[in-house]
Amino acid sequence: MSQLQQQQPGLAPSHARDAQGIAGLFGQSEHADCQLVFMLERPPTSLETRPYEGSSSAAAGAAFGADQRRCGEPLPAHSIVLRLASDKFAAQLPEVHLTVGGEEELPAARAAIHFAYTGRVEAGASIREVLQDTAFAALLTEAKRRLVAHFGDALAVLNKKQLYEQMRVLPAEGLEALLESDDFGTDSESSVVLVLADRTDAATRKQLCGLLRLSQCSRSYLSWVLPALAARHEAGPDSTAGWLPLTRDDATCLLTYSLATEKERRAITGEGLLSMSVAIGHWPAKWLSTQRRRQCLPAEGRTIGFSASLAELTKAFEGLKPAVKVHHLYPSLADTRHANRFGAQGWDWSPYVLLTSGGVAAGVFVKARMPAALGASASAAAAGDKLLNGAVVTVPRLRLTVCGAGGQQAWSNSYDSSSEVVKAGYSWGWAKALELRVAPAATDQPGGTAANGSSSGSGSSGVVAARWAGYLQGGTRLSGSVTLLRPPEYYA
Repeated sequence: MSQLQQQQPGLAPSHARDAQGIAGLFGQSEHADCQLVFMLERPPTSLETRPYEGSSSAAAGAAFGADQRRCGEPLPAHSIVLRLASDKFAAQLPEVHLTVGGEEELPAARAAIHFAYTGRVEAGASIREVLQDTAFAALLTEAKRRLVAHFGDALAVLNKKQLYEQMRVLPAEGLEALLESDDFGTDSESSVVLVLADRTDAATRKQLCGLLRLSQCSRSYLSWVLPALAARHEAGPDSTAGWLPLTRDDATCLLTYSLATEKERRAITGEGLLSMSVAIGHWPAKWLSTQRRRQCLPAEGRTIGFSASLAELTKAFEGLKPAVKVHHLYPSLADTRHANRFGAQGWDWSPYVLLTSGGVAAGVFVKARMPAALGASASAAAAGDKLLNGAVVTVPRLRLTVCGAGGQQAWSNSYDSSSEVVKAGYSWGWAKALELRVAPAATDQPGGTAANGSSSGSGSSGVVAARWAGYLQGGTRLSGSVTLLRPPEYYA
């Protein structure tokens, strides 16, 4: 049976063994020092208060009532687990009473306690169904809280390989808990859309797309991505690419709604006032939600390091030929799912260094890339290609930094507004960011390397090292970082 599992990334082996040992205690008498007793909300009506003969009515009635309210067999338990699971449990030890509506609720009750021991919720029992039982609302709410805390935010899921792989196999109930939570953070709702689009199973995407807050997406998503997804849906509503039940008219209405004033929005959603009221009548309520998710980017931003070895620099920039005007180097990003791209604002972005033949300074740029989850994979997907290929994307607020040879900041600059835009597949940046040293004369280099950096022998790596010496830590590695900054509206 598939399970929704909480697992702390990087858990130490000894801690993992401890967790497995605790999980194995569920339902076992071994080391048990308390018990859980399942109690009916009400005893059978005919037996509620009937006293035993020959005893005081109050005492006998209480004893008889408590006995009749027991439901199923008590569950052996372990106080160390129950104390951590709930303060209410801790207050009742050594015998904890859990109220159920009837025997039919016992499986859900046991599932809730099973979570306290194992951090897993059986996928066969819907989290939503269990949460409707007030007896377990606190415990299962904690389960959802821990799940959201584990994944954190959309950017973490999109950029960290381990979290991304866990999200891809997470049962639908678990992903539902993430998408419906205000505490599942993001930089933009567009990134949340991309998280769902990255699921391989179209059924889950269709099931949960009603939890997306589409009117809060970025302008590029509202203007380009959602219309493209709508075109794919119209071309093949039952296809994998047609997972979002949106028509092109719907996409137009969403864009209009996002740009409207509050007064206009009230008119749009009012019955019979505008034709759009009819168009949006079938939409899930969340699509027009104004409730923001937690902004995941802190005030100081979130930093991703990058680096390139001298060998990589040499391969990219040795022997620059006049016929090849531009040479690129895409450095490796640290702790990201992709080697040289990261996700932000629902798009992929690649920082890179550029050097022209004969150039005295290298440029630093960031390139907008279409995420693989939005790419065409079938005829229905191709229906939205023209829109996506022509998309104009706002560059996210970010800061690019390159370190000097001593590890200090040698160069830094920022996209610090929401006005910079770039077409998908194109770049934005600074053409003369990193001043390079003059190449040694040909006679100074073995192999006869020319002063312009071109080479006919083995000395070209020495020329690259000499030109980039001001930025090579230990003489062997270029390093820097990209820091994602909060969108401007969060400073209002």
